[in-house]
Amino acid sequence: MYQIWDIDAGFLDDALLTEQMRLLSGLAAAEGNHPKLPPHWLGHDGALVVRLNQLIAEMRLRGIATPDYQRVPKGAIIWPARFPLAPSEQFGLLAERQQQGKHGRISVPKSEHEIWARYKYSIMARNHNSYQIFGRLVAIRAFTFNDLLLEMVHAKRATPAETDLRNALQHMWGYVSAFSRMRPDTCSLADLLQEVQVQAKENNVQYLLNSTALGELALWC
Repeated sequence: MYQIWDIDAGFLDDALLTEQMRLLSGLAAAEGNHPKLPPHWLGHDGALVVRLNQLIAEMRLRGIATPDYQRVPKGAIIWPARFPLAPSEQFGLLAERQQQGKHGRISVPKSEHEIWARYKYSIMARNHNSYQIFGRLVAIRAFTFNDLLLEMVHAKRATPAETDLRNALQHMWGYVSAFSRMRPDTCSLADLLQEVQVQAKENNVQYLLNSTALGELALWC
């Protein structure tokens, strides 16, 4: 049995990201019948494929060679409710890897405001109203670090609606608009995200480079 990480793939360093991709590729190919599959993932084949595709999306953003995206099974995506290792503990392990010089694309947050900054556009892409509510609650410090992180991990598992997804991408494009000639209201979602990714990397736009949305939304475009 091996660990499947629940926090966004952007936090994982290249070695851990590649290791996870290979593990989940094997688990997904076995269709939920594999001795390495953690027990709490049994019956969650669709979510396993989505998680694998999220890893692939992040690897492509970093320019790492990947296999093709895997086809997500039909039906609602049901995610495991349990976290044998809490997301905050997962961040603790990543912090130890950082001390060894192993860094992900996104730096590990140290406060509730940093968690929100990392995840906010992923939440906006799911539900703009929830994004506004979460933003207000974070501003008044209504969450503990662990509780907010759990909220973000669960919320990001939802499938984005096209309207909210475009809205989030247009907000992200605003950070690179000075470098871009694209009209964000007329292009496809995939082209818009690609433009944001390219300009963010070329112009070192740190706010976007530290956003979960920059990688994971590719799956939904």
